[in-house]
Amino acid sequence: MNNKIIYLLAFVIIILITYKYLSHGLKPESFSTKELEDASKTNINDKNISADIKVKYFESEGKVRIAYFPHISKDERASLIFIHGGGAHSNAGYQYIAEALKDQYNISTYLMDLRGHGLSGDRRGDAQEVEFVYKDLQNLTKIINSTSDKPIFLGGHSSGCGVILNYTTYLNTDNIAGFIFVSPEFGYKANIKRDNIKEPFAQPRTWVFALSAISGSRLFNHTKAVYFNYPKAILADDKLILNFYTTNMARVCTPEEPEEQLSKINKPVQILIGENDELLDPEKLQRFFLLLNNGIKPMSTYKVIHDTSHLSVLLRCGSEIGGRIINWTNK
Repeated sequence: MNNKIIYLLAFVIIILITYKYLSHGLKPESFSTKELEDASKTNINDKNISADIKVKYFESEGKVRIAYFPHISKDERASLIFIHGGGAHSNAGYQYIAEALKDQYNISTYLMDLRGHGLSGDRRGDAQEVEFVYKDLQNLTKIINSTSDKPIFLGGHSSGCGVILNYTTYLNTDNIAGFIFVSPEFGYKANIKRDNIKEPFAQPRTWVFALSAISGSRLFNHTKAVYFNYPKAILADDKLILNFYTTNMARVCTPEEPEEQLSKINKPVQILIGENDELLDPEKLQRFFLLLNNGIKPMSTYKVIHDTSHLSVLLRCGSEIGGRIINWTNK
């Protein structure tokens, strides 16, 4: 083999190694995690929150155990079930919302780990069946109703809002008093992402979705279909964080027709987003508020929270949620 070919092969190998290193080792973060990390370090009550709130479980569809964390108010005025964002879990910053609602507004909050997440069962980042996830939520509402006659609200953050929106389509929501959407990720058809995002958080494997669709959703349902750009330090520090979803789990949190689905909601809605959200454009998102039907729009609210990002909004939105739920329950 002459020297030119050897040099060419060596050059190609170096390029490939460099590309792999740059694309996987030095990816910019999709959003800042600093505020939540700082809160965890400086909040003297943080360890007490984790220690005092004991995880509970219930058996749901497919004989899978679902984990949830009940932050119960002694003088309860309402309950909120709140769903975490993509790849996350209940104690990845959501405990701050729950404690604010419990302590300041007498609202009991139930943080539920979606199946395949956190301490819940099922394969990681997967669901046996798409509709099982919605039935998990329904089963938790039944548990709450068995011990409380106060109104129940459903809320979520990021792609957890997609789960909630799909829930309103798949199952009856007569027992739900209202909906809370925080930094809502309503899927690729919503067209609410910021322009020129430096690094997308969710990176789909389009060919997996294509083959699954061609098969009539009979194949590739449990294949890894979306990867999340969580910082390596976060993944190393929190072993419960997931960096992928299968096709089924991606379908769980991706509304097929987000505009139509939202317009059909017949209970009051609150939409909150951080002014500096790195992924979603507040102005584009406001279009979804305008889609609400006229019957609920006067009771619904849309607010951009000043000086907050996609994650730091979790530290500031508790008072907004609490005030709105109290307002709704007083009417």
